Amino acid sequence: MKPAKLKKLYLGLGLPKICVPISERSASEVIAFAGQILSTSADLVEWRLDYFDDVNDSEKIRETAEKLQQILGDLPLVISLRDKSEGGHAHIDDLTYQQLTSQLISNHLTDAVELNWSRPVSIRQQLHNLATVNNVPVLESYYNMKETPSLVDLKDVLGQMANEQVDFIKLAVQPNQHRDILNLMEATLTASETIDQPLVSVALGPMGTITRLSGRSFNSAATFADLKRSSLPGHLSVEETRQFLTALDETGISSVQVGE
Repeated sequence: MKPAKLKKLYLGLGLPKICVPISERSASEVIAFAGQILSTSADLVEWRLDYFDDVNDSEKIRETAEKLQQILGDLPLVISLRDKSEGGHAHIDDLTYQQLTSQLISNHLTDAVELNWSRPVSIRQQLHNLATVNNVPVLESYYNMKETPSLVDLKDVLGQMANEQVDFIKLAVQPNQHRDILNLMEATLTASETIDQPLVSVALGPMGTITRLSGRSFNSAATFADLKRSSLPGHLSVEETRQFLTALDETGISSVQVGE
């Protein structure tokens, strides 16, 4: 596995990195929330642009992203834009998605940009090429908000995403039975032993909480947490997550990641 470098952070080395999403609606709320993240032990930040009230205002996006970068300092910023079918807050058509993502890349507003597997391959390729020219790392993500695909299908998706030569990969799925959790873990572990990119795998909801804490055991390079324990099922705080990750590592329960 080749670690992905985001500012001073190496994704894919050491403990899974803790990412805090920002899903506030206004620019002032986004900036205020970012300031609160600095008081935690978070490793990186994701700005959920699909929640932003001014998502159609390119100048407002630019101003807010630049302020975010100033506030976060060495904390890397990943910006994502998800359709409702991917668990997003708004419907984002392909043209709007391509235009907004192109803006993020061309103006260097983010330390990494998310490309969604559900978008047409032609759009993904164009955006990936643009990101490569602008030296912006690419996270390619697969979301399934209804179910967890079979083990064979999970491995196939991971292989296809890896073949697109992105910098790191994310899987987020909805488990409906405990076997789904095991399949996600096995697919991630197996893929991590054969592909170059760091993988991030998360199962959603309370059943999937274990995947947010045990990622080091199946070579998931990052996890997600909130500032405080959320009312959303399965979401823990940054500090709770940090304590679990550290405890598992100190007891020797967690495996050493590939490439260490």
